[in-house]
Amino acid sequence: MAWLVALDLTTVGIENEAHQNSIKLFPNPVTDWLTISVPDSAIEQLQVFGIDGRLFYSNTTATQTTIQLDVSRWPVGMYFICVYAGNNLVGTEKVVVE
Repeated sequence: MAWLVALDLTTVGIENEAHQNSIKLFPNPVTDWLTISVPDSAIEQLQVFGIDGRLFYSNTTATQTTIQLDVSRWPVGMYFICVYAGNNLVGTEKVVVE
């Protein structure tokens, strides 16, 4: 006997996917200063997670469309940048610190 399971995932994450492309990170990979830009809305909260899922950095006072982070003292590796406008997740991008 065999089971066939079909899942319809066509509507999962469409809203976030539309915003995902609006987050710009540069340069990537980065060694000194990382620029995070969201032209469509003000960044109200920024969180950075390590590859292990631990919160590495958090900033809840930013209210501009572009933020620069000094990453020169961060350990080398991959990080995930989560950008929020209000209580809504605008998107998540990965960045490599060299």
